[in-house]
Amino acid sequence: MKKIILFIMLVFFEAVVYGQNKFKIDSLEKLLPYQKNSERFSTLNRIAWEYRLVNQDSSIAIAQRAYDLGKKLDFKHNLAKPLNYLGVAHEYKGETFEAYDFYRQALQTASQQNDQNEVAYAYNNSGRLFLDHGNTNRSLENFHSALKIFEELHDSSGIAYVYASLSKAYELEKKYDLAENYLYKTYNIRVKIMGGPNIPTLLRLGVFYRETGNLKKSNATFLKADSLCKIKKDEIYQAETNLELADNFLLQNKWSSAYQRAKNGFLLASRNNITRELTRSQLLVGKSLYNMDDQIGAKAYFDKVVDAKISSSNINYKMEAHYYLGQIYASKAGEHLNQLKNHNEYLKIKDSLKEVDLARQIEKLKFQFQLEIEQKQKENELLKTIDLKNNSLIKKQQLINLVYGVTLIVIIVIAIVQYRTVRLKQRLNNELAEKQQKILKQTEELTLKNAEIERVNSNLEQLVNERTNTIQQQHERLIEYSYFNAHQIRRPLARILGLISVINIEYKDSYGSYLEMLNQAGNDLDTAIKKVNDLLNED
Repeated sequence: MKKIILFIMLVFFEAVVYGQNKFKIDSLEKLLPYQKNSERFSTLNRIAWEYRLVNQDSSIAIAQRAYDLGKKLDFKHNLAKPLNYLGVAHEYKGETFEAYDFYRQALQTASQQNDQNEVAYAYNNSGRLFLDHGNTNRSLENFHSALKIFEELHDSSGIAYVYASLSKAYELEKKYDLAENYLYKTYNIRVKIMGGPNIPTLLRLGVFYRETGNLKKSNATFLKADSLCKIKKDEIYQAETNLELADNFLLQNKWSSAYQRAKNGFLLASRNNITRELTRSQLLVGKSLYNMDDQIGAKAYFDKVVDAKISSSNINYKMEAHYYLGQIYASKAGEHLNQLKNHNEYLKIKDSLKEVDLARQIEKLKFQFQLEIEQKQKENELLKTIDLKNNSLIKKQQLINLVYGVTLIVIIVIAIVQYRTVRLKQRLNNELAEKQQKILKQTEELTLKNAEIERVNSNLEQLVNERTNTIQQQHERLIEYSYFNAHQIRRPLARILGLISVINIEYKDSYGSYLEMLNQAGNDLDTAIKKVNDLLNED
């Protein structure tokens, strides 16, 4: 129940803005007939946004016109904006599934058009929808996705929206420190954007402090907002601020202060024709008078609440009014039927709210169930995709393995050839090294021989001269020998041969055979001497 009340309060803060800017809607609608297509698209979006809280059907119709116009003009950017607005309008109308579908369409369209701003808003809107249906984890995922994009875009307004959403999420999770921190961040950003204090955020802070039990801070925040309203002469927000303070004072049993604030709120709501706040103020005035034991005055205000036109915004007020009227009639004699009538109306509305709450719970469960179905479908599609990818990968891997096998064989062949080439090269290098060693050795030997030849050549002339002198000396000796042989040896031989001839004449008979032998020996010796001379005299 607390979540429903919080949601209604948050919707109301935005509804007040609509009431303040109603003249803007009228002026925008008057511009439409005179605008060109692109300007018309922008204006339709602005009108759809302004209508989203008070007349969701109008918001849906106008946002659809904007989207159809954008499609017709084939817009390449900003086409997701009317889709986001369609989702918001359906969400405020209570049509969860339609809202979720439009948020998904907005996200898909914005992603395709690379419209990061609308992508972020689609995430933030989806996060709000998940939060409203109790799925805090998914809501936080979407909020943080939106925040990351807004921070990258340096979009302060978008960041403030996400901070406000995160505050709601952490408050529902009872993480009050985080909720308060994000609320202050929202306030500070909006102060910078607007150039001064932001009343709606102060009201949100005041409600937050009341919901978390800190009435002292809540009162201080509402009083600050009240002062700003007086400075800005903003009677609409001032009415709301007075009623919030009246609620606080009732909780603190400060009946007189509650009555004064409720009465101020009633007068401001009446003067500005704020229907919802008028009903609320009447209830608060009645409750204050009831606690001050002014039952006649209280009954008058409770009757006004009961007689007000029934709407979703004041159904809770009617229920409370019937309860208090039942209590008033119970204290009076003879009013049993009126007591019973109001008590029955109280129970009827209470039961109807329970039914609404039950329907809402059922809607949440249906939504969660749909999300689970979609998740399963996505998982199945993902599994199918993975299976197809795996089959494709297997085929690719088989092809790759074949290529790798062929490549490996080629590499092995190349390696073998390379190995043999290296071995051959190594062997040739070894042989070449050996030949080089031989050549070096031969070179060394040649060097030594050349050195020897040079040495010999340097002494050649001397050797030739020495040999020439030696040969000349030998030649001279040979001449001497030849001369000696011709004269010194043959001369005595000739005398011997002559003596043999004389002796042969005288003593031939006695010594003939001996003399003949001597003569022969002498002739042989003479012949040998002649040969020697002939050899020595040859050129």
